[in-house]
Amino acid sequence: MMHDITCDIIKEYVDEKVTIGVAQIDVKCIEALSKNMPCSIEEACSMLDKSRDDYDNAKELLKEYTTQINKYIENLCSYVGKSFSYELHDTILRIPMDNEVTFEYDFVKRKIEAVYKKDNRIIIDGWKSEKLSRLNFALLIYGSFNKNDETPKELTSCDSANSSQDIVTYMVGSAIKGKISFLKDENERYNITFYLNNEKCVIDSSWDCTYIFKKFYNEVYYLQAFFVAFEKYTDIFQEKFTDEEIIKIILEKDCNYKFI
Repeated sequence: MMHDITCDIIKEYVDEKVTIGVAQIDVKCIEALSKNMPCSIEEACSMLDKSRDDYDNAKELLKEYTTQINKYIENLCSYVGKSFSYELHDTILRIPMDNEVTFEYDFVKRKIEAVYKKDNRIIIDGWKSEKLSRLNFALLIYGSFNKNDETPKELTSCDSANSSQDIVTYMVGSAIKGKISFLKDENERYNITFYLNNEKCVIDSSWDCTYIFKKFYNEVYYLQAFFVAFEKYTDIFQEKFTDEEIIKIILEKDCNYKFI
């Protein structure tokens, strides 16, 4: 059953990419041929073994997709809390952060890239899910425009469970639903876990107490900021996420995805 669901999701993802991609190519080729010959759109369609209906349907599909993209950008401005400069080339959105880096989001490939000077590119994220890819790009832009680099002094000097209890209200020693927890297992290894309703994940594990306590604080700090940004996103974009999707975002926040 799970295999069938996964296959359906992948098929839907591939079908949409192919549909939008083909529509883009058809429209560009037909219009370029019509302009360069020159000839009518109908004649260009005929020469490319396409009908006028094929052309009109492709144009309508791209128009609807562009409307979706423009609505996303409008919501993104509200989400960030300020206007910003951007460029939209077909289905690729580019948002410059400064003179050094521009973040680029491909709506069709669902790929996020950081573009530096001389067009050096780093793939930050790539998702099969449109919903998760758009969320992650919005979180990236939100965090870039709303930076908070201040780290509580206690985070840099954390080396014991006692000090952790003084700083955060999260339970140390037992798993609590909806909270990040700090546990020691039967092998004397420390585990950082997050438990959300029926979904549970281990964020990190280590026998090194100095490392794991600092990591615990950093995770608490990250999750507090994440859920503020996440709840604002769901409100503005009117999106709902399952517990499984939320866990996936939390677990994969530090990963780079490089599927094309």
